[in-house]
Amino acid sequence: MALLCTASIWWLAAAVARADAPPSNDGGPPTISGVAQQGDVLTASPGGWSGDQPITFSYVWSDGQTGNAITLSSDDVGQSLTVTVTASNDVGEASATSASVGPILPAAPAVEIAPGISGTVQQDRTLSVGPGTWSNNPTAIAYAWQDCGTTGSTCIPISGAISSSYTVASLYVSHYLSVKVTASNSGGATSVFAASVGPVLPPAPANGQPPTISGTGDTLTVSNGAWSNATVYSYAWESCDSGGANCNPIPGATSSSYALSAADIGTTIACVVTASGPGGSTSVTTAATGVVLAQQIPVASQPTTTNLLATPGASVTNQSVTLIATVTAGTSSTALWGSVTFERGGTVIPGCAHMPAVPSGHIATVACSTSFAVSTVQLSAVFTPTSGSILKGSASAAAALTVGPDSSSTTLTAASTVNVGAVATYTAAVAPPASRPGPVQPTGSVEFMDGSTPIGPCANQPMTNGAASCTVSYQFAGAHQISAHYSGDANFSGSTSPAVQVNAVRPARPVLGTISATMQWAFYFTPKYTVVRSLVVNGVSQGARVIARCRGRGCPFASRATTLTKARRCTSKAKRSCLTPGTVNLTTSFAGRHLKVGARITITIVRPNWVGKSYQFTVRPRRAPRVQIGAVAAG
Repeated sequence: MALLCTASIWWLAAAVARADAPPSNDGGPPTISGVAQQGDVLTASPGGWSGDQPITFSYVWSDGQTGNAITLSSDDVGQSLTVTVTASNDVGEASATSASVGPILPAAPAVEIAPGISGTVQQDRTLSVGPGTWSNNPTAIAYAWQDCGTTGSTCIPISGAISSSYTVASLYVSHYLSVKVTASNSGGATSVFAASVGPVLPPAPANGQPPTISGTGDTLTVSNGAWSNATVYSYAWESCDSGGANCNPIPGATSSSYALSAADIGTTIACVVTASGPGGSTSVTTAATGVVLAQQIPVASQPTTTNLLATPGASVTNQSVTLIATVTAGTSSTALWGSVTFERGGTVIPGCAHMPAVPSGHIATVACSTSFAVSTVQLSAVFTPTSGSILKGSASAAAALTVGPDSSSTTLTAASTVNVGAVATYTAAVAPPASRPGPVQPTGSVEFMDGSTPIGPCANQPMTNGAASCTVSYQFAGAHQISAHYSGDANFSGSTSPAVQVNAVRPARPVLGTISATMQWAFYFTPKYTVVRSLVVNGVSQGARVIARCRGRGCPFASRATTLTKARRCTSKAKRSCLTPGTVNLTTSFAGRHLKVGARITITIVRPNWVGKSYQFTVRPRRAPRVQIGAVAAG
């Protein structure tokens, strides 16, 4: 009893001691570490605590998040945050709150769509840059244009160029340009470079002194005048009315000089001079000349020469042949206005007549495409100048072109199956090569073959519109290898089609039904022979045939057939011997006959287009005949 009392006092003392030591924040309040900005992590330390161990801690932040570490979100931006730490042990719990941090800054802007430069990259032109698209709500956008040199690899700021647009200075011709775009907010700043553009072009050519026309005879010449930033010049002469207005280009007059013709009488002449350089092109029109007088135009005195080239030099039927005529004037200042006509043996080639000659200086080239049938063709080209021109006409020397026969292809159309006794039609098509479908088509005849043997009625079948046909009829079933041979003509060589297998088959007959007749039989047998005691067919329909065959020793016949017609009525005198309708009694045919071992009786019941029935009896020693029953195909 004393021991129990001592133990109880010890328990009470321990309980009193534990009740006196709950957690106490006597070592310093909780603290928060980390960057107070969206996207960063804040971490809480519990501070200093005393009390009975073990002590556990829980954390609640002023934005509602829990845990000793949190990630700051956009919802925290602008807030100041604290954390409350609750310490717990077996005796109790206590809480302490940290000092606040903040306000929380937003994340620095981040680019989503990069800025881009627009405008013409040329001296004195203005370029613009868009700000691009940014996240995290930037509050300011700044620009700094960059000179990236002649390679575009190293960029340095251009002094004073800090707006969203920039007018390109002459200093940067041949250089590349970029712009640095900086987006910022209270959380920081982010910069990106727009893709560079360039190289910067110089200005377009500028005219300082206009061009002028000189010349008092039949040939006019234009000067360029004075230009800046120009490297190349081009010319376009114009015909204007007598007052120097309503000007229209003179076709082909594109050199620095122009030879007048009868067509210019009563008009004035001007010239458009175009100066081109790296920065573009600029055109200036001269003042018009005085009215062209008739005495300024010489008579047709300028000779021309015409040459002809046919390519390819040798061709086949329907192959495209290009005829090229080159016409040259005697002087370099004379424009070749006129037309060219291509001829074959002195006859105009259809589609190749009066083709306009468009000059390039004092030379003009005219081309025409055509085709020919087999022959040796004599070709020529004739140049006819425009009416009133100072040019003389000319004709080329005759050029011979040899055209040979082309290949052909033959295809055969035939059904793969044809019924015996029916008409089969075979059709052959003969064509030129697919790449040369021209106007000339194969003519002649086609011979149809069965294997290596000509089909009698199908020899030398004439072609119409590239096709020939043949009809045949087969009396027997079998396979046939059909092909078509084209004999060729003057323009095309012969060809043979791939063989097509045609199967002649007997036509399928419709199945009208299945014979349901049955048989009854009885035999007397010994070791050496068998006697038929009963052999009767029952249920034979009208129109059916019963065929009895017998093979072997003791057979009374080889074959007998009975066709069942309309049953005769039984008279009163013959009632006992009158058969039931549809019954065929074969017993009497075998009466008294000894069928030796091995003999065979076959009874077949057939009807046109019906599935028939067969019974077969084979004589065996010492036992009844073996019976086999089967079906007979319709027909």
